[in-house]
Order: sequence, then structure tokens, then C-alpha cells
Amino acid sequence: MTFGIAFKNPEDGNSNMSRRLLPLIILLFVIVLPLICMYVDYLWFQELGFESIFTTILTTRIGLFFLAGAGFFALSMLGTKFGKNKIKHLNAILLIVSVVVGIISSVFWETVLSYFNSTPFGTVDPIFGMDLSFYFFQLPFYNFIWALVLGAIFFSGILSVGVNLKSLFTIENIKDNVDGVTVMRSRINSRKEFVKTINKIQPIVGMILIILAVGIFLRQYDLVYSQLGTVKGAGWTDVNIMLPFIYALSISLLVAGILFIFKSKFGIMALVGIVVIAVLGNMLILVAQGIVVSP
Repeated sequence: MTFGIAFKNPEDGNSNMSRRLLPLIILLFVIVLPLICMYVDYLWFQELGFESIFTTILTTRIGLFFLAGAGFFALSMLGTKFGKNKIKHLNAILLIVSVVVGIISSVFWETVLSYFNSTPFGTVDPIFGMDLSFYFFQLPFYNFIWALVLGAIFFSGILSVGVNLKSLFTIENIKDNVDGVTVMRSRINSRKEFVKTINKIQPIVGMILIILAVGIFLRQYDLVYSQLGTVKGAGWTDVNIMLPFIYALSISLLVAGILFIFKSKFGIMALVGIVVIAVLGNMLILVAQGIVVSP
């Protein structure tokens, strides 16, 4: 008869303990600690008699969390479906990222409240004729929405490009008959598959280009804070060179985006045109500022 004693590996116990503690630690930092801080803030506002301000901020942050998260999820889903891409675990991936985006977006509660409660200053800027309140209240909100939309479409673009590149290449192991060494090599499946992959990516690229066109158009209002000249504010170069350059670049991006969405053969030519406009525009700005204005 043979007797034996089974010893339990202590590392297995430690591993199980770590697995049980990890969710609790995550729960502590994600939910419990923020709730404690929130309660402390509530007590402070209550002591000062400003409970309504606290509830306004809280409801705005909660609303931003859900609206921004849901908007990011919907736009990202639209971007992936628009390109007809099948991605494994897509809903789970988008849900996790959308929750993170919602948490980050809730920080911009002041931007949202300022937009919906803005009042005019009664003074307009001399370049665009906009009330000065636009630069303090409306423009930051527009930039926030623009960044949220760009992030959603860009993220869906990354997923789509990753999936399509994976299907484009085939990885195979080749064994050397002489040395017996196995070499891993990748190859493109076929030219037809390559064209098919490019066609799937084009709509996503087009959407990103259109969103970039909107962002470039919004940059025109930053000229009132320009530091290109010797004094702060829009100078001769900003008004006569930079502003037309912004219009030309935004229009070219918009046209290129539309061409890519409809998978036109002129899309690549439009991208080349954008590069040419960007290079020539920046050169013209430097020349104008250095030769015409500075002397």
C-alpha cells in the first residue's frame, strides 16, 4: 500500500485571492471613492446654502455621461457599419470605450452649462462680426462636440482598418528543407482582395476628412487670438492670407471626403491637392509675414 500527501501550491491560493480582490479594488476606485468625494462636496454646498448649484452640476454631469457615451457608441457603430466591416466583440469594445468617453465628457459640464445659459456681451469683433460671448460660450461647446464626433469616427476607423488589414494578409510558415528552420512570411492574398479592402476603408476615410473640414473651418475664429504678429490678435497676414487659406483647406477637405465616401477614383487626386494647398499656404504665410509685414 502506498501513502502520499498532497501539498497545495501556495501560489494558487495567492492567485485566487488576487482574482477576488481585483474587482473589489476596481469597484473602490471607480464607484466608492467618487461617491465619497461627491458626498463631501454636497455637504460643503449645503453648508453654504447652494444645494441647487450642486444638483445642477450633478445632473449635468450625469446627463453628459449618458449622452456623450451613447453618442460615441452610436457614431462608432455607424462608422463601422458604414464601411461594411464585421468586427468580433464589437458591441463589448464600443461599450467599454463609450463608458470611458462618457466619464471624460462629464468633466466638461461647465462648457455645456455656459453654452445653454450664455448671454450676449453687446460688443462684436471687427473681423467676423460675432458677439464676444460667442468666443467664451458657444465656440468651446462647438469644439467639444467636434472632438467627440471626430473621436468616435476615428476610433471606428482604427477598428475597420485593423480588421481589413488582417483579412488582407495571409501569414504562413515555411520550413527550410536544408537548415530545417521555419520562417514566418506574410503575403497579400490577391490584388482583388487588396482593392476590396481599400473600398471598405474609403467611406471611413471620407467621414474623417469631412469632420476635419469642419474643424479647420472652426479654426478661423482662433485668429482673433493670433500671436503671429508683434501684437496679439488678427493682423494683416491673418486676415488676408491665413483666413483664405483656412477656407481653401476646409473646402478641399470637404470635397475629398465626399469623393472618398462615394469611392470616386478622384479621391487620391483630391488628397494630393490638399497636401499642395497645405504646403503652398504655409509657405505663403511665412513669406507674407517675413517680407511684407515684419519690415
